[in-house]
Amino acid sequence: MELLAIMTGTDKNTPSPFHAQLLKADSGVYLGQSATGWMSNPLKVTYFKLQLEKGIVGKRPTVINVDGHDSNMNNPELHELCAANKVLLVVPPSHTSA
Repeated sequence: MELLAIMTGTDKNTPSPFHAQLLKADSGVYLGQSATGWMSNPLKVTYFKLQLEKGIVGKRPTVINVDGHDSNMNNPELHELCAANKVLLVVPPSHTSA
């Protein structure tokens, strides 16, 4: 999967020129913004859809190890996308993932 860098801001803010190198099409890095600078449910779904569009996931059954963050656990839209594309999100017990 490709990298997602999240910065604090809203969709009305333009990313800083210092982050411009992340926006190059071939960089393999996506730049996301959230009001808190943390992952949100809509941001997680958008990122997952980008992975589907690029064919990184969704071509064959896939298992992805995730943490117990709310954007993974309480995100019905993400769960529907995963089920439709043969992706299983596995959440190991706390303090056991690397």
